[in-house]
Amino acid sequence: MKKNYGLTNTEMQIMELLWSSEKPMTFREIMDVAATQWKKKWKAQTLNTYLNGLQKMKMIRAKQSKTSPYNEYCPMCTKEQHIHKWTKEMVETCYDNSFGRFVSAFIGDGKLSKEDAEELRKLLE
Repeated sequence: MKKNYGLTNTEMQIMELLWSSEKPMTFREIMDVAATQWKKKWKAQTLNTYLNGLQKMKMIRAKQSKTSPYNEYCPMCTKEQHIHKWTKEMVETCYDNSFGRFVSAFIGDGKLSKEDAEELRKLLE
């Protein structure tokens, strides 16, 4: 199962939908997008499992809709905030919280280009 910033493809697809929405989306709205745009033949329990998982990860929150019997779902962070948090956790876990080890792994056996080295210098100032 491919991961996208710590999320499965389907979790990422749901998050992209919620991030792009200008308002919270109901369970029914998400299910309709899954069926019509993504061509998923999910049962309600399948979507509910994904949404519960995203809630446990604190990626989304649910609240009772004022206009329908379904919950409304909205993201608890932006995509950029999620990527930043995931990257920090990866550096902490995989590289013993060492930025130097992370950069070394990123570079590999090669060397930084002049442009990349200059960009890194600017970030460190």
